[in-house]
Amino acid sequence: MPRTSIPQTLTELQTLAESITPEVKVDVPQIARSHVKLQGLLEEVKKLLAKRDDHQARKQEAMRQARARLRQARMTATLMRKGFTEHYGDDNERLAAFAIQPFRGRKRSKKPEG
Repeated sequence: MPRTSIPQTLTELQTLAESITPEVKVDVPQIARSHVKLQGLLEEVKKLLAKRDDHQARKQEAMRQARARLRQARMTATLMRKGFTEHYGDDNERLAAFAIQPFRGRKRSKKPEG
């Protein structure tokens, strides 16, 4: 049996709760307590879902801000690397201390003999 989604379940339960009229409560008096309990549970579920949505929105905003700060940090790091390369020169071994690969020349391929 497939699972039903939360909105679909809420709609079904809300429809059931709304279908209990005062006439039904007179005809079936033992259902009154369960009806009140169902209405209370539905309200609680709605509040919890609103709380979940609020947390999700705050989480998305925090991630957006984190991505923006990371982008700024990457640009700043690139600027610093360029500054170190300009200060020390692109072939200075001290660049390795800053995790920058110093330029060591290009390896030449050997010419085939013949």
